[in-house]
Amino acid sequence: MKIPVITGPTASGKSGIALDLALKINGEIISADSVQVYRRFDKGTSKPSQEMRSRVPHHLIDIRDPEEDFSAGDFYGESGKLIEAILGRKKVPVFCGGTGFYLWTLLHGISPVPKISQETRTRIRNEYREKGPEYALGELEKRDPFLYSNIDKKNPRRVMRALEVIEETGKPFSEWQKMARPLDYDFRVFVLSRERQDIFERITERTSGMLESGWIEEVRDLMKRYPEAKGLQSVGYKEIAGYLKGEIGEDELKKRIVQSTRQYARKQIIFWKREKSAVGIDLSKENNPAGKIEEYLTA
Repeated sequence: MKIPVITGPTASGKSGIALDLALKINGEIISADSVQVYRRFDKGTSKPSQEMRSRVPHHLIDIRDPEEDFSAGDFYGESGKLIEAILGRKKVPVFCGGTGFYLWTLLHGISPVPKISQETRTRIRNEYREKGPEYALGELEKRDPFLYSNIDKKNPRRVMRALEVIEETGKPFSEWQKMARPLDYDFRVFVLSRERQDIFERITERTSGMLESGWIEEVRDLMKRYPEAKGLQSVGYKEIAGYLKGEIGEDELKKRIVQSTRQYARKQIIFWKREKSAVGIDLSKENNPAGKIEEYLTA
């Protein structure tokens, strides 16, 4: 069976198209969004509505408390279990989301890295805070030059994760990556796209709606109750947290969120250009995207 994976930039309309497709092919949706997994992160995550969820079962939404971890490895493991369960119900798994690294694990596997001790994790993170990113990158270049040449050097979580693995296992992270194995299913990736200006306008409009719906109050409550919440570093939440700390003004807030979201959308577009087997669905030209995807699946 061909398993569809619907992805693309934020605000492109993934959730609605995944719902339409799931209704057509008797599917259940598995979310691939690194913030939608968290409870209480509602206003700024575009979670499918309760009405949408009542029409088609959705998975991996609201499954973790705000301060709990949920990694790409967790996504990989949970996805494997869900695929088996959904297929066992004679239905079709439909993946939908914009967290590329999560979906990449389905297609290309994830390294079988042993569990990292809290002691190692704390030591590496303290070093990063005290000595800065240049020191961390210098250590990575010495200890795993291959990974250093390929890693996103502006992503501190990736850099720290690599150093944690090296420290804990005594083996370069790139060596662990070579042992990655994808889930053994026939995944078909569909990357949604729109005219760039259309995406930017949709981001601006959506941001306004989120702010009007009480997003700032949601973040205020999260910061008070869950100061170590993972999602507070995500796009939009980070900017609002800065506003509530007095780091940016009210007039600047929406502008900052829109800028960050546009940058994120650009990264998502670039990310999927390296997946040569992906099928592009241009929403500025395609009136029935779910029907088009269904055609590909049944061809």
